[in-house]
Amino acid sequence: MYRHRHRQRFFVKFFDFFTAAAGSITTLILPFDWTDRSLRALNRLPNLETLVLAKYFVFQSLEQTLLDTLFRSVPFLRRLTMEVWTPSGRGLQMFSMKSDTLEMLDVSSCKGFYLESMDLPRLNVFKASISPMNGPLVSSDGIIIACLLDTLREGAAELEQINQHKLLKGWREESYEELEAVMMPVCPCPRHTHV
Repeated sequence: MYRHRHRQRFFVKFFDFFTAAAGSITTLILPFDWTDRSLRALNRLPNLETLVLAKYFVFQSLEQTLLDTLFRSVPFLRRLTMEVWTPSGRGLQMFSMKSDTLEMLDVSSCKGFYLESMDLPRLNVFKASISPMNGPLVSSDGIIIACLLDTLREGAAELEQINQHKLLKGWREESYEELEAVMMPVCPCPRHTHV
């Protein structure tokens, strides 16, 4: 644990130095620790259009304010791939995402990360999977999670694709068999997980 924390401190220092020197980059791929200092460093990269944030810790504490800060820090972001493993179960935190520029969102590698609302008017492609972060000490019994399909209908006006499935015209007004089949391994709500 000491070596891991020591390595993280070196990473944060390096990332701070890197963002000070490379303010014009448009694509960034890195393991991300979600500390305040790392988020402040991202603020020096306002031209970022593509961002891939891999997990830094196996268990990551993630707060809504950190997500909000991320989107404020990169105002022209068009593609975001995110991997966060955050504990789920009782006390589960649901997340919201808001961005005027985001066109592609991939949270398929996340565990224990659930969206309850989004305001992503330019989102075209959404990738997700159900990956709870439960174990013998954390049970998901009794937890009711909002329907991801309803969240997408309400918050992604330009959505055209969920995972590999191209959405049919009128999918917001009326579901169809193929769409429901796509949502079963993706949506954690009772309707799609207990069919």
